[in-house]
Amino acid sequence: CQASVLEARKCYAAYLSYEDYPALYDEFLPCDLLRDTRENKSDVPLDQLKPGKVVIGLVGEKRDEYRGIVQSVKCCTLYKTELNWRGDKIERWVDSKSIIAVGGRKKRTNDNTGKDED
Repeated sequence: CQASVLEARKCYAAYLSYEDYPALYDEFLPCDLLRDTRENKSDVPLDQLKPGKVVIGLVGEKRDEYRGIVQSVKCCTLYKTELNWRGDKIERWVDSKSIIAVGGRKKRTNDNTGKDED
């Protein structure tokens, strides 16, 4: 679907699988939007973010809280996007591997090398 980029940020990010939601909702979130599940809901230290850790993700403009399980953590550029999904506007963080076209041009993969080409 089409999307507009609202923000780009180089940061540590966790790929989350949300409890009680199908894999369709799995996504990256910048680590500063993750909170501990304990009562104080403090930031989660980077060295404690490991696959299997349960965290609270602050999602959307209103920072709604969703419990999720960390699947992986990496340092990358994330893009905060506004997706146009069936007439609804949905805010979502994505990494560059989730972008298949820019300005109407699709990425192509070189069959010999497996690398992306413009």
